[in-house]
Amino acid sequence: MIVLRSILFNMVFYANLIVQMIVLTPIYFLLPRKKAWFVPKNWVRSNHWLLEKMVGTTFEIEGLENLPDVPYIFAPSTSPSGMPMRCFPGSTILSTS
Repeated sequence: MIVLRSILFNMVFYANLIVQMIVLTPIYFLLPRKKAWFVPKNWVRSNHWLLEKMVGTTFEIEGLENLPDVPYIFAPSTSPSGMPMRCFPGSTILSTS
């Protein structure tokens, strides 16, 4: 069952990626930067939805109250897969005070 679910998830994941690349990439490059930000946000949200509904994976973001009010460098820890979709403030913060 897990193999079938994994194959199905990968098929839907890559179909979602291809469709969004074809449809939304031109929009991304034509809009101003702040408005174009919805394109990668939409891709991440759709992948989180797929992970939750098809695989049963959930996540929780903790520590947002610890973010500084001043500019900082966000450097998440890396792993072989899944990190591009989970790079949100609060994951890992490296700072020098």
